[in-house]
Amino acid sequence: MISCHDVTKSYRGRTVVDHVTFDVPAGQVTGFLGPNGSGKTTTMRGILGLTGLDSGTVVVETDTAAVPGSRPLGATLDCMGFRRELRIEHALDAVGRRHGATTPPRELLEQVGLDDPRMRVGELSLGMMQRLRIAAALVVPARALVLDEPLNGLDPDGVRWVRGLVREHADAGGAVLVSSHLLNEAERLVDRVVVIHRGSIIAENTLQGFTQHHASLEDAFFASTARTTGDRA
Repeated sequence: MISCHDVTKSYRGRTVVDHVTFDVPAGQVTGFLGPNGSGKTTTMRGILGLTGLDSGTVVVETDTAAVPGSRPLGATLDCMGFRRELRIEHALDAVGRRHGATTPPRELLEQVGLDDPRMRVGELSLGMMQRLRIAAALVVPARALVLDEPLNGLDPDGVRWVRGLVREHADAGGAVLVSSHLLNEAERLVDRVVVIHRGSIIAENTLQGFTQHHASLEDAFFASTARTTGDRA
């Protein structure tokens, strides 16, 4: 499980994450939803230790002893780039060596649907880059996954593949936190919903509980953010 408690982060005097508290339970896929600039990526960077927090705590509770050689967190973020001139097998190998991976890079690339390991990072389309980032997240087995917009740029086959990947991870007892602006696809992906707006958590519920009074996740999402905007106006 991933647990964020009272997390706050400011930049240049502006609070972008404001006393954020929520959980990402093991065995479930938690959707982390919010408009652009709402604080999603800053929160995810805080979870991964890539951004220092002003206050609050992040606890990752994983039973890595149950899976020898595993690590607590695997992640994809847009900021996690690769040198454009590298062949993708070499880029992935560099990530693997940092984490003590034993799976050959070409095997991982095949797993995520990248068939030409000689391609250079700078030659990848957006969807292919997403697949490379996911390969990097899987380079060592992780008990929890933090995926920032993993569906962005993927074709329908890629979207189905990611859906199966996160479902398999959750069904095996792992925790998954995934952000997405593709709400129709997110509805088919997640078990729980956490909505962040203007740096604050405004909803945390099961998917069924969040959407019970609405026709879709999209309707429920916009109703929740509109209500909060109205309260603050």
